[in-house]
Amino acid sequence: MRAPSRKTIITITAVVAVAAARAGLPALLTWLANVAMRKVAGIRGKVRRVQIDFIAPALSVKGVSIVTLNGSAPGHRIEIGTLAVSSRWNAILRGALVVSLQIDAPRLL
Repeated sequence: MRAPSRKTIITITAVVAVAAARAGLPALLTWLANVAMRKVAGIRGKVRRVQIDFIAPALSVKGVSIVTLNGSAPGHRIEIGTLAVSSRWNAILRGALVVSLQIDAPRLL
């Protein structure tokens, strides 16, 4: 039996790396968003989930909740069902950053 060629090993490694990034990146981005929300003074916030669509390209943030703090008491509260930012690959590859922003179910309490 022949040993696999170098190109085969590189291809398999690249496929595994892309699959791992696709599976692990949303969880990492959700964690980073929640860490960033904790560091902002005067607010308390939480993100439920971040999703990435590499084909579109788009980024969706679901379950955003932000509460302003007046001293130690909560003040205004903003809840957003989904915050989606999307673009187009042809614009990105030309060096332009053209994005659209969609906000679903915003509530101010």
